[in-house]
Amino acid sequence: MVIYTPLYLHGMFGFEWNTLGVMFSIMLLPFVLFQWPVGKLADHFIGDKEFMTLGFLIMATTLLFMPYLKESVIIWTVVLFLSRVGASFVEVTTDSYFFKHVDASDTGLLSIFRLTRPLSIVLGAAVGALSLNLFSFEKIFFVLAFFVLFGLKESLSLKDTL
Repeated sequence: MVIYTPLYLHGMFGFEWNTLGVMFSIMLLPFVLFQWPVGKLADHFIGDKEFMTLGFLIMATTLLFMPYLKESVIIWTVVLFLSRVGASFVEVTTDSYFFKHVDASDTGLLSIFRLTRPLSIVLGAAVGALSLNLFSFEKIFFVLAFFVLFGLKESLSLKDTL
């Protein structure tokens, strides 16, 4: 999202880089605004599985709409914000779920868990680059939604924490 979406918006719609900077600053606010309250709600009232599933659904839905959006800074900012609401839900509940299932003897597993996020960024960029060789730029949103739906499938198979 943070690599190819600005390139798409700049190249396809001509959004200026300073406008994209503001849009992406707003887009990333859910990671600041929602992670603590969602973590608290997931731990005490609703459960990690439910928020994680909701997060994947929000991300997949917004990704499926993105190729059809027109040149509107406000609409793109709202949709990007919503997509990151879903991502923030997934991020906080993934961490919470993981740490509820490990103990001090799982240091190797903890190391692998900490390496997967940076690795996924590199792999995501590589999949995006490969996708651009096979599909038009707007179709990579569908490719990303396809991968997000795998996360949704996995979240539904988790054992509930509440």
